[in-house]
Amino acid sequence: MQTSIVPTGPNAPKIESLIDYTGFCGQAAAEEAAAIARAAERFVRITPTDAYRKMETEEWEPFVLDVRTKREAEVVSLPFANLQHPHRQVAAIVDHLPAEGDILVHCKAGIRSVAACNSLIELGIAPERLFSLEGGIIAWAKDVDTTLPTY
Repeated sequence: MQTSIVPTGPNAPKIESLIDYTGFCGQAAAEEAAAIARAAERFVRITPTDAYRKMETEEWEPFVLDVRTKREAEVVSLPFANLQHPHRQVAAIVDHLPAEGDILVHCKAGIRSVAACNSLIELGIAPERLFSLEGGIIAWAKDVDTTLPTY
């Protein structure tokens, strides 16, 4: 560790301008890395509104995989979910997933579902069959079914 003493008072150097704070903090690099990661995704991200509309108008019936913990599922669940299993352990249930058809993966806020989709691809599930619910069950409760509790 290192400590620096910054002079203050009348003898301190005058501040002429501020630094590029975004560049200093690496925000631009982080945003670029996130954009590259999204472009490399091979599964589909779908909003709750689009998923609901697709279910209603196209009679889309995906297998719905909830990758939250059992305790979270006890608080609130989508009534049409087919299976609940934590995202870090999806390898244990890959044989219980349907061999054909779409799989809608959801979690609380949409982060664990992305990880689960990536794991399922590594386990041999075709990426075009996987749909990650953006914003998770929180977004579903906000945008589609406001009667659902949130946590």
